[in-house]
Amino acid sequence: MDEVLFGDVWKREGLSPRDRSPITVSVPAATYRPEQLNSHLRPALQNGLSQDELVEALTHLAFHRAGGMAGSWARRPQPAVCSSIEWKLPGSS
Repeated sequence: MDEVLFGDVWKREGLSPRDRSPITVSVPAATYRPEQLNSHLRPALQNGLSQDELVEALTHLAFHRAGGMAGSWARRPQPAVCSSIEWKLPGSS
């Protein structure tokens, strides 16, 4: 399964890995799977998304998925995986 998912599916010509990343990050965020979200954040950055783009995608998702509050957990960086990434959330200094 991993070979198909991470090989064949990610290498299809219809979307670049960069374009696939927000979709991939959105699924565990929308279904409250923080461990899976953690495992997709760093690859999304490696595929060319900026931290600002990830924050915007997760913010957009939070309001569409859960009216803002229930989905807002996904906008916070997950410390277990992202401790080395300096996240800048909207409204923070």
